[in-house]
Amino acid sequence: MGALLFFPTRGSGPAADRALRRQGFAAGTTVTHGDGVLTLYPRLLGEAPLLACAGAGFTSAATGTLYYGSDAGAAALARLAADVRSGTVDRDALFGSFCALVATERGLVALGDPMGTYHVFLDRRDGRVATSLLALLAEQPSPVVDRQAVYEYVFDGASFGGATPFRGIALLDVTGPVVLHTATAENGAVPVRIAPPAPDESLADAIGDRLVARLRAMAGSAPCLNTAISGDYDSRQTLALCLAVGATPRLHVYGRPYDADVRIAWTIADALGLEVMHADKSAASQELGRFAENALMFDGTPPDGVAD
Repeated sequence: MGALLFFPTRGSGPAADRALRRQGFAAGTTVTHGDGVLTLYPRLLGEAPLLACAGAGFTSAATGTLYYGSDAGAAALARLAADVRSGTVDRDALFGSFCALVATERGLVALGDPMGTYHVFLDRRDGRVATSLLALLAEQPSPVVDRQAVYEYVFDGASFGGATPFRGIALLDVTGPVVLHTATAENGAVPVRIAPPAPDESLADAIGDRLVARLRAMAGSAPCLNTAISGDYDSRQTLALCLAVGATPRLHVYGRPYDADVRIAWTIADALGLEVMHADKSAASQELGRFAENALMFDGTPPDGVAD
């Protein structure tokens, strides 16, 4: 998906760069914005990041997968940048998994996908921004653990309220435009048009329509979708949505052969005539090397725990 680093004051950030290189990213492209420095890293598959420049600095940039209406990639970024500057972003037409940066008269604006799937982190000490928690952590000389955030991550899979397991590093909410400042971030600095549900439309129907539209777009742009299946409601709903838009996904389930999730997955797949990949991770290696690999792959906080 690529990565980015933004330092509001000139500086190379060698420790952050080394952290991203350890995660497998190739050398980045560095450009300036005022007194700040932006470094964009290509995707792991080698595709170049999206970048538009004027003079000595950049005007807009993005990492990840960006769709805006019928446009994708560079065309979507150009259209999005224009709408951010005019305050007319159409969130109903915006999807993908990305972080975009747009230079405006009010400052540098960060905007991510409406679902918040592409994480953007802020170091509250100096305003440094990165799409990698490990990159910002590498720049801290003496990281301090946030015990409450760790407790939430261990037992709930995520820390709440934008916290991370480390004090001073926050998860930015870029589902709406955020103006990046020297050492803080101000939400909602640029107006965004959000169309409310019609009076005769329930919130559940509105969310359902949005999910169908997003999944239809994903099915049309990806060669094959891959999703988990188990006894939980969310995975079965995702499978139902895939089938509703005409997609035939690859399915996978984790657990021991006699676990309820595995037996339910096999039953559903058999009834629908689908194949399901089963992996029993109960006997997986618990060596420290595996933990380190997982930490790098999932940027320090794997959603299912470091031992998964």
